[in-house]
Amino acid sequence: MNNSEEIKYLIQKTSCDEETAIEALQKCNNNKMEAEEYILNKSKYKKLLNGDKKIFNYTGSKSKTATINTKLIYITYYSNGFTINDNFFTYDSDKGKKLKAQIDSGELDPKEAMVNGLEGEEVAVEVKDKKHEFYGKKDYFSGEMRSLNNKKSIELQLPKELMINESNEVRIKVFFNSESFILKCSKTTELNEFILKVKSFDGYNNQRIIVKSNDKCIKENEVLGEYNGSVIRIFLE
Repeated sequence: MNNSEEIKYLIQKTSCDEETAIEALQKCNNNKMEAEEYILNKSKYKKLLNGDKKIFNYTGSKSKTATINTKLIYITYYSNGFTINDNFFTYDSDKGKKLKAQIDSGELDPKEAMVNGLEGEEVAVEVKDKKHEFYGKKDYFSGEMRSLNNKKSIELQLPKELMINESNEVRIKVFFNSESFILKCSKTTELNEFILKVKSFDGYNNQRIIVKSNDKCIKENEVLGEYNGSVIRIFLE
């Protein structure tokens, strides 16, 4: 197979442009399979640009379109972690370490950072330094002042959806720190049944579980049907 055929193969397989295909082949000693993997791994990262640079969409050579996103990413560093838009990550968590390393190298995996809507290859970033402040003194969800779970760097592996029984009469959005999932259950399901499920999550370590709806603590024998269509939040102590 000659070089032009390898380039054509990479363009068809990865939807990259000719320039990217040539670069990948050069880096991978003309091994098309390694070059394909190189392109796919590279494409999931967005190059970070300083926020003071002009953001615009343009059509360049090699049929590249919209290579710069019009959407900004906001990164704020606190004493106990950092936020990427509205998502908080502690410095000592595995995901936090990985994302911090990406940012330091000038790139970001949007999927891992839970940032949607980035189609181009580059994205502008505005960075704020608030390392003298502790993130979590205010619960912006309910508006009340309190210490949040991230103060202790507690992390639970949350499901995307949790079904307690076969019924989906009740749908409740459940928050833990900045992450959430959907709870489905019957109208007669009691909170203590939900708490038992939470205790099975990876990361749970015998902490006391408190569940609130706004400022109200939900009692363990309360039925969750009362909270259908609403939002509740988990706290660990």
